[in-house]
Amino acid sequence: AQWWRRRFDIPCVAITGSNGKTTTKEMTASILSTKWKTLKTEGNFNNLIGLPLMMNQLNKNHQAAVFEIGMNAFGEIQRLTEIADPTVGAVTNASAAHLEKLQTVESVARAKAELYKTMNPKGIAVYNAEDPFLSKQVQSFTGKKISFGMGSKCDVRFEHMESVGFDSMELKISVQGKLLKAKLKTTGIHNVMNAMTACAIAMGLDLPVEAMKKGLENFKPLKMRFEQLQLTNGVRLVNDAYNANPLSMEAAFRTVGSAKRGGRFIAVLGDMKELGEASEKLHKEVGRKAVEQGVSELFVIGEFAKSFAEGALQAGLPQESITIAENETALAQKIMPALKAGDVVLVKGSRAMHLETVVEILKERFGL
Repeated sequence: AQWWRRRFDIPCVAITGSNGKTTTKEMTASILSTKWKTLKTEGNFNNLIGLPLMMNQLNKNHQAAVFEIGMNAFGEIQRLTEIADPTVGAVTNASAAHLEKLQTVESVARAKAELYKTMNPKGIAVYNAEDPFLSKQVQSFTGKKISFGMGSKCDVRFEHMESVGFDSMELKISVQGKLLKAKLKTTGIHNVMNAMTACAIAMGLDLPVEAMKKGLENFKPLKMRFEQLQLTNGVRLVNDAYNANPLSMEAAFRTVGSAKRGGRFIAVLGDMKELGEASEKLHKEVGRKAVEQGVSELFVIGEFAKSFAEGALQAGLPQESITIAENETALAQKIMPALKAGDVVLVKGSRAMHLETVVEILKERFGL
């Protein structure tokens, strides 16, 4: 795969991070596609088996490529970067994920930053200026660096965001002083960061602000990643069941909690995997944050269901508003009678929890 990649002298982007890498990859590919025929990672082909398979799809018709790379241990990003040989490398963020093997968030940042250490210095490193660990790690890269974030010194800087319901937002960002205004078919501050990462990558490839705007507006949210479903009973489902870690849980709570809604905010949560010894504590924290962001009914499942519940109780949610279930089907059965028109139901957990089963049961029962 490495040999095959070297045969193509085209812009090649590698994206990693604890959260947002798939959405950022999709946004980036959408921007690049306004100018070039672009190959992008499909599904979750982002590891030592998947990346070479994607790489082998490169052919003479492709004018650019966007690859997502993932890891759960030291050394993996280094190897994947060697295979991808990116001209632009971006790390979205580093947060509490894969702690089982990496122990601390700083270690996660070091593992993700192997991208910067392994890249060709003739390339461009894109980094999150809001992330203290990554801002430090990127300094080892001797080539050109592009920052994105909230601060005035960032190359790509946040200006303003207004959510339009749950489905879309109007976003203003500054790209090296040029104002970009776009209406995206997604919402949430986490997606603002994803959009800024994609624009920083596009800036590194000398694409104009017009291409960034068009690409962001063409972007379509992925299934099970903050996917919006309106049920016929007047309930809105937010299917975010693809994966979860503490940071993405908090981002989801904040996004749903701050949006206008007619009814209650109900959270249906499953375990966050690969958090090691910190699991119990982190699940408790997430339970507490759910209540702080406006959750008034909590339905939980999994090994750490009781930890979610404890955190929620500590934050003041009454016991009768917390339901623990044995499995996904039992969970769905308990949720159904509780639903009322106007409610917003967030469904989120790690991939292994299969919470999309709950979504499917609710869709089947109430219809779209």
